[in-house]
Amino acid sequence: WVPSEQRYVTLRVSARGLRTIDKIGIEAAIERINNNENIN
Repeated sequence: WVPSEQRYVTLRVSARGLRTIDKIGIEAAIERINNNENIN
């Protein structure tokens, strides 16, 4: 569940992507993905 999206999301992430999400948070990672930025 992602509160800002008001929905559940399914993710396929690498180990590096998971570390990034742990570091910056899921909200920031989703924002970067939506802006087509590199999340690494």
